[in-house]
Amino acid sequence: MPEWGRDTPWRQGSLVSASDLLTAGVELAGDDDGLVGIVVSHDCDIANSPDLEPDIEIIIARLDQPENGNFSHGKNSRTLQVNVNPKGASQARVELSATRKIVVSKSSLTGVPAGETLGDEKQILQRWLASRYRRSAFPDDFDQRLDKTKLRAKLLDILKKHPTYIGGIFFEVDDGEDVAHAGEDDAYALRIYVLYVTSSDPQLAKADAEEVCTKITDAFKGRCFQKGAWKWIELTDCKSISDEALSFAQSSRWQRWNADHISYRTDPAGIIADGDSAI
Repeated sequence: MPEWGRDTPWRQGSLVSASDLLTAGVELAGDDDGLVGIVVSHDCDIANSPDLEPDIEIIIARLDQPENGNFSHGKNSRTLQVNVNPKGASQARVELSATRKIVVSKSSLTGVPAGETLGDEKQILQRWLASRYRRSAFPDDFDQRLDKTKLRAKLLDILKKHPTYIGGIFFEVDDGEDVAHAGEDDAYALRIYVLYVTSSDPQLAKADAEEVCTKITDAFKGRCFQKGAWKWIELTDCKSISDEALSFAQSSRWQRWNADHISYRTDPAGIIADGDSAI
């Protein structure tokens, strides 16, 4: 059997067929036909000697899932949808779940032909992998107000209907300051920035983002602006910004709102809630 070397064809984002996963000793539950592996280890770790890096990390994914805008462009830190071009097939959508990551030894993949890679979608995969360990969190009270006003569900619904050009939304709460709020009439001040992707059609993407801004503004006014005054959360601004215009300073100051984000603290500190459960 050939030895693993730096000339290996495997790369981050390479596809592994269900049959090759079985050959490598991976047990697949359910319908194997719709499953595929996506290599998520970094290229340098893949190429390194098995003595130093003996394994490759792979996420089991499912092909041809219904399109969901909340899972595109890394908006959700647990689930990602990207487009791939499997060899001999037309473009297909693949859905990855962060909880389905496995470790496969390089020795079991030696001699197995590497599949197609994600291509341009690889950068989305990288950002999504990083978001698992570095993503925004908001005060528990702010998070509860999003739920109470049903704005969280509304934001999810809006994003779901705009899967192609919207790369995500950023929040700026109380100008980035940690401010205590006394009650529902003491509203959080919120700015929202809708990020749009310019890679395919910048003008269409900008128009799409402006439509999203309008929908978000209407949603906040409808739920939080009552009798001439803001309650719970005051939307002070909502504007679109292109991925080319977003500066490093802005991306560091603003907080990306993930479709599945949870709050991080209470006052006093307590458990972290994820929906109706605690983790």
